[in-house]
Amino acid sequence: MNTLKKKEFWDQIVASLSSKLQKGDLEIWFSRTSLKKLDDNMAIVDVPNKFVATWLRDNYLIELKKIIKNLTGTSPSIHFAFQSPPPFQTSSHAMSSLSSESALRQRLNPLMTFNALTTGSCNRFACTSAQALAEHGHDRYALLYIYSKAGLGKTHLLHAIGNHRLNKDPSCLVRYLSSDAFSSEATYAIHNEKLDFFREEYCNLDLLLFDDIHLLAHREKTQEEFLFIFNSLLSRKKQMVVTADVPPNRLRNMSSEVKSRLGWGLLSNIETPDQKLKMEIIRAKALETPMDIPEDVVFFLANASSDTKSLIKSLIKLETYLSISDRKITMSMVKTLTRDPGGDGIGLEDIMNTAAGYFNISVADLASGKKKRLYAYPRQVAMYMARVHTGLSFKDIGRSFGNKDHSTVIYAVKRIERLKEEEKKIGKDIKIIESLLG
Repeated sequence: MNTLKKKEFWDQIVASLSSKLQKGDLEIWFSRTSLKKLDDNMAIVDVPNKFVATWLRDNYLIELKKIIKNLTGTSPSIHFAFQSPPPFQTSSHAMSSLSSESALRQRLNPLMTFNALTTGSCNRFACTSAQALAEHGHDRYALLYIYSKAGLGKTHLLHAIGNHRLNKDPSCLVRYLSSDAFSSEATYAIHNEKLDFFREEYCNLDLLLFDDIHLLAHREKTQEEFLFIFNSLLSRKKQMVVTADVPPNRLRNMSSEVKSRLGWGLLSNIETPDQKLKMEIIRAKALETPMDIPEDVVFFLANASSDTKSLIKSLIKLETYLSISDRKITMSMVKTLTRDPGGDGIGLEDIMNTAAGYFNISVADLASGKKKRLYAYPRQVAMYMARVHTGLSFKDIGRSFGNKDHSTVIYAVKRIERLKEEEKKIGKDIKIIESLLG
């Protein structure tokens, strides 16, 4: 596929996503993306940085796979590539292989290392067990089973194990695999008479890192293929690390054989992090970025997140927002960014706080009578958005903006409505504020 066709195809994919995304998300997450490679087995998407890569992988991967399958009839694995260097030292092998197809087949994220983990009482045993397996190989144990609620770092540990092993032995055949990818590949192999090739590819590995096995529930054929590969690897004294949300004996709709085999390994649980550890995670992640996060915001973010995954997502969204708006971090901004999109509808107070934070003025200035453009333009944008999103009358909106006359609100709404079609910056400001409002 040549460059022009790849661009046209990617534009088609993004257009398909537009009906499923919240307002402004296309501008924030997809404006600087492109399709680098596409064939039956692999799709590589170029993104500007690791934050966008992580966000797209966590939030849009499944939807992208569905769209590509609808358009092409194939189900390639999707990878996100970026050029910016990582903020800390990784293995020379991982770095030299970052953009190679070999690394993409391994499916390891070189940024997820043991050094990048913050440990505490909730995850110390799991981290120690993972490091021991990665360092000592089959001599220590053949199977490690890590379980926890979603978002507590299981996937990071899998990648850290793989990266450490490759750093120690670059010739080691390692593969990270999600249950979704395994199911897709197994189904494709069964339906296209390529089962022998599929089995050979995985049975020849030295270390298989299998994520979220509980998602194989109800998939009998896929469970049979997993069991075949599991038995083959352990009979050849190879290793596996498997993650799930519950211990093996509590897996639902899973064959008794699979549950029994998984119970052979060392079981390690990750518990919910406490406030202190979450604050340490925030500070550690902030050091990898240009962000200067005030301590009150650190406390708020830690308290607002129940797991590390949602915590990291909040930091990623904050970093991306700052890269676009070039603003300082304020509590008002952070509260808006972490606002629950499934909560109540957008209110006038939300709009005023978000607009004031975005334009770097106070809410009092927003509602004042100051006529300088520094204050007048944000005020008119906020009035326009209040009219669009709240359904309040012109009179009620005016009252909230320092008892302005309803004619002032009408003028502001009409002016912004006209100018947003003529000036790209105004349209962009509105889209970003809408995305922050969720």
